[in-house]
Amino acid sequence: MIIKYVFDIVKTQKINGGHKLMAVPARHTSSAKKNRRRTHYKLTAPTVKFDEATGDYSRSHRVSLKGYYKGRQVRDAK
Repeated sequence: MIIKYVFDIVKTQKINGGHKLMAVPARHTSSAKKNRRRTHYKLTAPTVKFDEATGDYSRSHRVSLKGYYKGRQVRDAK
């Protein structure tokens, strides 16, 4: 075992001038495999609700631009 390890070190030094090789994939990644992996890299649309107090759409759990939250005015409008 040790002898094989020593020969591997010597072989690496002869081929690369003493530098170790970089890790390289054993097989080419096909475009289908790449696209299957990337299907989850998509953006989702933000969830919006219709605010009846202001008549506008706003994101859930946030104060609207007119200062309303859950139908009550909690701050001055911008």
